[in-house]
Amino acid sequence: MRFTSAALTTSALVLAAAAVGQQNIYPPGGPGFLRVSLADADEGEFTGCLADDGKWTVADKCTEAFGNGQGGLGTVSGWLILDDDSTITTVTTTWSTSWLGTHADGNRNASNLFTPTDDDDDGAPHGGPVWYAEAIPSGDDAVAVRGVKVNEGDVGISLFFHATLGE
Repeated sequence: MRFTSAALTTSALVLAAAAVGQQNIYPPGGPGFLRVSLADADEGEFTGCLADDGKWTVADKCTEAFGNGQGGLGTVSGWLILDDDSTITTVTTTWSTSWLGTHADGNRNASNLFTPTDDDDDGAPHGGPVWYAEAIPSGDDAVAVRGVKVNEGDVGISLFFHATLGE
């Protein structure tokens, strides 16, 4: 059996989290969609979602997503990954970004999604639990979501995996 470095990193982080009493942090699994909340919003207050290309939209274009339970998170357009600038994008080859989130109440929903990186790799793409966009989208527009703040006026957001299994 062959494991990718992303799968091994995710497994190590899940085990490490369990060892320090944070066993509620693990990858999203199963079908769902990705909601967006402003970073300073009340819990459960959402402002749009991610479209299938990984961009933030407030239009009715929420993508169906699927977490493979090992860190991979995909849409109909491919796997959601971070490019070299830590911007969410998609690829159709293999997933290279591990996604983790906080799970509560024993359900499959995951809040505050983030992409862990090795602390020694300062140049690696990374993001969360606070993500950034240039502005809040309006109408049919969609805006890119980044793991790093680029401009002073960037909007801070959080990403949530809303599981639909069993709904």
